Amino acid sequence: MSTSLAHRFIITLFILILTSICFTNSSRSNPKIIEGIFNVISGDTISLNGVIYKLEGIKAPNSRQKCKKGSLPWLCGAAAKRFLSQTIHNTKLTCKIKRAATVKCNIQGHDLAIIIARAGWAVPISKERFLKAAEFYARKHGLGLWNEKQ
Repeated sequence: MSTSLAHRFIITLFILILTSICFTNSSRSNPKIIEGIFNVISGDTISLNGVIYKLEGIKAPNSRQKCKKGSLPWLCGAAAKRFLSQTIHNTKLTCKIKRAATVKCNIQGHDLAIIIARAGWAVPISKERFLKAAEFYARKHGLGLWNEKQ
């Protein structure tokens, strides 16, 4: 490879790397906002216009998942899905797409993941202290998954 060809290659590579860094930083500072009436897939999964999104920071039981209270199984996944369906029914959500297929949503100005965790239908999978506090509240008051009477 000649010196001028190597020089052009290095400059082109540098420009590509710089462009990549600029686009990555701008997409983080301006996350995409989506709004609408969402459908519920499971206790932590929603969809809009056929696109499926997971709620950031929480994990709820799968729709068909069973949990045990004492020796009896119960349909905790269906209950978590029902709670989310009732919570967002015909209400517009405003969501920020955080990364591919993961969103942070607000309903009437309140963080939807915190609402679900505080009701006891999901557990935090992030270290966000508000989610941890919501789970603690649900456990302390025997709500949702922590209800001994299910």
